[in-house]
Amino acid sequence: MNRLLNILSSLVCALWCTGCSLIDDDLTNCGKDFSLQYEMRLITNMEVEINQVLSAETDESVAAAIRRQLSPVFSDRAHDVDLSFFSATEPEQLQFHRNEVIDANRTSFTFYLSKEDYMHLAAANLDNNTRVNLLSADNSRALRLSQVSGDTIGSHQTGLFTARLPMEVLDSVDQNFDVHLYMANCAVALVIDTIGYSGRFISAYLGGTADAFYLRDSLYAFDRHQLIRADEVNLSAPAAPARTSAASSADYSVCYTAVAFPSSEAADKDGNFWQMKVYVQLPNGKITESVLSVTNPLRAGTLKVIKAKMQDDGSVLPQANTQVSAIVTIDWKKGGEQDIYM
Repeated sequence: MNRLLNILSSLVCALWCTGCSLIDDDLTNCGKDFSLQYEMRLITNMEVEINQVLSAETDESVAAAIRRQLSPVFSDRAHDVDLSFFSATEPEQLQFHRNEVIDANRTSFTFYLSKEDYMHLAAANLDNNTRVNLLSADNSRALRLSQVSGDTIGSHQTGLFTARLPMEVLDSVDQNFDVHLYMANCAVALVIDTIGYSGRFISAYLGGTADAFYLRDSLYAFDRHQLIRADEVNLSAPAAPARTSAASSADYSVCYTAVAFPSSEAADKDGNFWQMKVYVQLPNGKITESVLSVTNPLRAGTLKVIKAKMQDDGSVLPQANTQVSAIVTIDWKKGGEQDIYM
């Protein structure tokens, strides 16, 4: 009897000591606490671009309006973060997931994971953005930010930030990991001088930008060729400033902004990377389409400001910008491939 008890005791001890090798998927065993510090890194040309393109005294109110419109997007403060940990070996399956509201520029979390190599992927500011979803996946290579369906969708409502970090979790030392999140989308502002024009604007759209972003490989997808419907900017200041002797450009301008994923780094056959499409209704009811094509790529974290001038026929032509060309269609007829809001 004593011999049997000794054998059973030895067996229990052996199972206890080797439990880590017997339990592969239980993340509450055989690991160690480790700490991750998250920080939003906003690298943008927003102020430089506004100051360069809207430098005249008469542009001050329009510049201020664009800042009001886009400052919540070009912000290094995150409302929420979504954190995924995948095994680093094929097929890189999801091991742990967490979503938190932080409302901060930086934060830290302590996790308990088993000893293993991981690929950590993070995304921020998705809760208040109804135009982009994080499509979760069991495989790290499929995790992506994806725009909602539709040929035409609304402008992104938040600045989206992402990060990727290979991690080796050890069971013998205290570990701290720094995770830096960088902006994945960008913006365009179109300022149109309408002085002397009596027609009615219909809408403006941004085209030639990506429709999805794959977090692990930091790659953009251009499969659906969606248009981003730009938002008209309210050019009236919250409180009327003291007027200068020169008339404000807000008195004779309209402005649109669009927030979207970047353009491709490869130009089309005509040397263009992306476009703004503007539709104007003339007093006789006819519609003029102006397609402003840009010969420089639109990159993540950046703002591009385009100044243009309205013509008598409703066309919109770029001003003093050799990087933008225009193709105008007078008496444009609505096709079936996009929604133009009359």
